[in-house]
Amino acid sequence: MRSRWVRFAGVILRIDYEGEAASRLVDVLYRHLPDASVAGRFQAPHVAYRLIGHDETGELCLFIGQETEVRFTEPSDMAAYLMHQTSYDPAYHCKAGIMLHSACICRHRRGLLLPGASGSGKTTLSARLLSSGFDFLSDELIFVGHGTNEGQGLTLPFNFKPSARPLWETAFGIRPSDPAILSNSDLDLVPPDLLKGGSTVEQSTLHAVVFPHFTPEAKNGLPELKPMSKARAGLRLMEVLLNARNLPGHGFPEISRLARDLPAYEMVYGGFDGVERAVGSLLPTEG
Repeated sequence: MRSRWVRFAGVILRIDYEGEAASRLVDVLYRHLPDASVAGRFQAPHVAYRLIGHDETGELCLFIGQETEVRFTEPSDMAAYLMHQTSYDPAYHCKAGIMLHSACICRHRRGLLLPGASGSGKTTLSARLLSSGFDFLSDELIFVGHGTNEGQGLTLPFNFKPSARPLWETAFGIRPSDPAILSNSDLDLVPPDLLKGGSTVEQSTLHAVVFPHFTPEAKNGLPELKPMSKARAGLRLMEVLLNARNLPGHGFPEISRLARDLPAYEMVYGGFDGVERAVGSLLPTEG
């Protein structure tokens, strides 16, 4: 039995695994995260998982703590479940700051938050920006510590909807047959290192917030940045706050501070033409 330790937002997870299929799955999901095994020597994990791959039958079994057991025969189904669980559990336990449902990209360690609910376009947008040379933290989960503007990302594979497959095949030059991709009829899990361009980074100093809004009716398809008031930005950030239950004032004081510190915009766009220039205009060109 081997172990993979993950530390994010002050929360420690341990994934024990055995079997060839389980080993491949853990590598695809967590290879972009720093090894946290040293932290595990001094602190018990908040959540422990045990993933068993029965290579003879193809079945994968996941045990969470002492109670939950789930089984799948498709590796992509188990990968999606485990990825969701190891994103949900840090948000559930986190008390050290605010956890946002947001993507984040950066340049010269200056970060740009891209918050939004599922379906807002933040995954395809952040993938496009990574392939264009921006560095990448996460397309799903960003942690900001109390009293800071430092963003930390949980860097996991991009979770593309099947409708986006022609996009990443053609625009990003990725082969669907790549063994690092886990796919089924509902999703494609694509590791960010397959998108040649920028790098994956763990942390950046946040510089601005952009709420992406994709619509085919956008004027000429080109992106339009609309400045937002501090009050409206704060309300929109509250909508993507995941751990309010754990925070003083349900996180409102910290969200208000972040909204005051960072300029915020809504970006309406109908295609990728011009998005790099629009986003790049909000970040410094040099470190």
